[in-house]
Amino acid sequence: MGAESANPEVVVAVTRPRAQAGSLVTALETAGLSTVVVPLIETVPVRDGLAALDRALLRPPGPAWVVVTSANAAGSLLAAVSRTGVDPETLRVAAVGPATARVLTTAGVPVALVPPEHTAAALVEALGAPSDQPDQPDSSGNRVLFPVSAIAPPGPAEELARAGWDVQRFGVYRTHTRSLSPADLAGLATADVVTLTSGSAARAYVSAMGPDPGPLVVTIGPSTTAVARDLGLGVAAEADPHTVTGMTAAVSRLVASGALGRSNGQ
Repeated sequence: MGAESANPEVVVAVTRPRAQAGSLVTALETAGLSTVVVPLIETVPVRDGLAALDRALLRPPGPAWVVVTSANAAGSLLAAVSRTGVDPETLRVAAVGPATARVLTTAGVPVALVPPEHTAAALVEALGAPSDQPDQPDSSGNRVLFPVSAIAPPGPAEELARAGWDVQRFGVYRTHTRSLSPADLAGLATADVVTLTSGSAARAYVSAMGPDPGPLVVTIGPSTTAVARDLGLGVAAEADPHTVTGMTAAVSRLVASGALGRSNGQ
């Protein structure tokens, strides 16, 4: 992200929940871009799922792995560890990417595995099968705890089960589309680039603005891209790596390429 890509007249809409937007806002503004924060979704806890996760953490022997594929799931795991009093040092946690891992490690929960490509599919591949892990404690068995959104696709859990893991999937939170204010809608309408970091955000964006060409759309990774395109939304770029750094680089490349003002489809 060289100085030649800096353009404070370009406005990038950050659509993450406000509590999670800070790192992307900082990265974009450091790259010389202006931002507007328009959260498209909000999360609410699912009490039954959280209670089931608590029970699973307390059940002896402890799990072989806890798999965490989002910052929201990381927050739910941290809350469960606090409620149950489980020693986080006894858990082996696999996180989808560095941002999710940072949520956990900052709160004192160590992360044992982050795949080189930051997707759920790559995380499943990195875990492999129980037989691939000779260093796994015998007492932990093959049990994998998988806290996720209540509407998360079942694919990753099913892949782990096919690999031989005993997967317990918990819907611990649910996402809802926010009611957008006139100022929110204006922020989206006047942005040059819109960033989407989840399928839920893509659905909320199309619900609010429709799929017609408007701002250029940049997604965090392949699952978000797939949802966006299924909804008829053009995707101008996908972050690679699937991180805040990758998202910022993708936006900066678009700006430097002169793509603004053209169709946002590829």
